[in-house]
Amino acid sequence: MTHRDLLRPLPLLLLLLWSAYGAADAEAEARYPYDPACPWGRIANGKGMLHRCLSEAEARSVAESDPSKQKPKGALPEAAPETKPPEAPADFTLELGPLTPEEGELALGALSKPMDRYRACVDENGGLTKPSGKVVIEFLVRAERSRAEGTEVASFVGVSKAAAECLAEVVDRRATGTPSVPMTGVKLTFSLSAK
Repeated sequence: MTHRDLLRPLPLLLLLLWSAYGAADAEAEARYPYDPACPWGRIANGKGMLHRCLSEAEARSVAESDPSKQKPKGALPEAAPETKPPEAPADFTLELGPLTPEEGELALGALSKPMDRYRACVDENGGLTKPSGKVVIEFLVRAERSRAEGTEVASFVGVSKAAAECLAEVVDRRATGTPSVPMTGVKLTFSLSAK
């Protein structure tokens, strides 16, 4: 007997083993959801310890009810959340200026153009919170560019911080007049008052 004679039954043996493995796998898949110890389900402690098996009636009641919608016994009905109608922002006047440079002279330039955007900043961020308000924005202007650069909120009263920061964003990089000196720091004041 040669080695070839010994190896001839090997492919047939491998084929039989493979088909038996496939049949066992299919059998496991067919019975996967079935629990032989508790055919209707089980109650466990979450740590792998079985407390008891469910009865058929318990399993059906659990399947038919949605536990997330059940209320505990004696629970009060939920009250509808109170909804207040959104309050319209109080009407206000908005004045731009004065524009105060640290050195030299400077005109407003295009800073006076976006009045609707300035008003939107206040309206969309809480409106006027007091009878009057004031926001001071600081920035730098170089004569070669004539633009507001590095805007920051120096102070604010009567409006929210978000409204003041929004005003600073609108001012940032906007064209100004040309300063009479090469470079100057500037303060721009917004004055607000309720109508």
